[in-house]
Amino acid sequence: MKISSLPWGILSHCRHSDAIYRKGFSFAAQHLDGMDLIDNEGSLFGAPERQAESRPFRVLHNDLGLKIVMFVTHTDFRAETIPSKEMERLKFLLEQAVYFKAMFFRVLTGTKTPGELFQKRVMENVLSGLRWMLSLTKAAGIPLLLENHHETTDELILLCNALPLSPPRGGGRQGDLAHDANDGLRLNCEIKPPFRYGMDPLRFVERLTPYAACYHIDNFVYHPDGWDQDRTGRKLERAIPINQGEIDIQAVLAIIKKSGFDAWFSIEYGGRVDHFDHIAESAAYLRTTWERLGRSEKK
Repeated sequence: MKISSLPWGILSHCRHSDAIYRKGFSFAAQHLDGMDLIDNEGSLFGAPERQAESRPFRVLHNDLGLKIVMFVTHTDFRAETIPSKEMERLKFLLEQAVYFKAMFFRVLTGTKTPGELFQKRVMENVLSGLRWMLSLTKAAGIPLLLENHHETTDELILLCNALPLSPPRGGGRQGDLAHDANDGLRLNCEIKPPFRYGMDPLRFVERLTPYAACYHIDNFVYHPDGWDQDRTGRKLERAIPINQGEIDIQAVLAIIKKSGFDAWFSIEYGGRVDHFDHIAESAAYLRTTWERLGRSEKK
């Protein structure tokens, strides 16, 4: 296994300060195998007008030898045509991903509620948008990742079966890291959304293991002062390590391990305070649990 992190909560809500980016890059170089970058509003890597500000961090990235795993973008492919401004934004972001030698370029369908993809027109538009995006990522030599946010398992499987799929059924292996961008669409399976919508996260992961190239691991606790919420409006707090929370992460990892997967996990951290120590604790838990599960399989 390899571990990266998307600490978007810290980066987004600490005003994308120089000090936070330096701390994040240095932390990832010391404790992780890589880091993810994101296009959130105001991000040093998300807008053409901030390109000059990002240059010192390009140098820092090179000095640290830090591997960028995912370049995370927020997309909405539900409309019949992609606005020209959005097309230019995505092309710019892909250029950034190429510069940082990102392993994957991650997108979303843009749906807001479960079941939306079952509408024929929405599905057609999303497929058209993803095919356009695939043409760009193939030309750039970066595999395209689709991440689930609001979709049901059946919607995701339907979508994956309608497009070229990579890697082959059976999940990602460490050997797949020398990937071929022409292979097609890959799925970045996020653990938290199915729980948020009342689905069984274990069954969700189990059904999607044949399609997953990597996983976003996250957790939460119910808290009256939490900034996030589930489908019922109940407040959630996400500033916690992954081994603390409502989702049984060990059970999730056991299913993934059983599938033969042995590639990238990304620790998503939605806490809005500077708690890189939570990410370090999460990474340690991931490694020790993965090793323990491996020893159990051999018995």
